[in-house]
Amino acid sequence: MNKYFRYNQLKIFYKKYGEKLPPIILIHGFAEDGEVWREQINFLKKYFMLLIPDLPGSGNSKTDNYQMSNTASQTTNSQLSTIEFYADCVHAL
Repeated sequence: MNKYFRYNQLKIFYKKYGEKLPPIILIHGFAEDGEVWREQINFLKKYFMLLIPDLPGSGNSKTDNYQMSNTASQTTNSQLSTIEFYADCVHAL
């Protein structure tokens, strides 16, 4: 299932696979997107609920004011915000 969420004024794209299974978040590296996990999805979704975001500035994530020229610390902070959002969602399940 493809979805978007708004968090810290950013519009983040993510894919979700599975329900009522232990959750894991698959996070891509710099200059990649969630598609890097495509070969692992079919196996992992049998055992886990998968949450696969495109982090700000990557893939299908919509970013109004995010620039790839952000410093490493700004990129890390946006990734941590995304992880915190998912943790809140997973905790609510």
